[in-house]
Amino acid sequence: MELITNNEAYGVELEKWFDKSYQFTIEEILRYSMQFCDGMIHAKEKFSTLGKIFVHRDIKPSNILITEDKIIKITDFGMVGGTE
Repeated sequence: MELITNNEAYGVELEKWFDKSYQFTIEEILRYSMQFCDGMIHAKEKFSTLGKIFVHRDIKPSNILITEDKIIKITDFGMVGGTE
């Protein structure tokens, strides 16, 4: 399991960045959006190899983390489920 360290100013959860009114640049929005989409595609492929249908069911800002290196991490896959 990966340890995501806390951003001192804003925290690690995207929700906290919103709460503190962080002003995202258009470049950050596009970069994070692409990272999110790539992460969801990766998860879908991984679950597919297990014979599972991928539906996250709990996407929200508190389940999206931002690392110190400005990389998006999607969390809380506990509600993913279903079989093909």
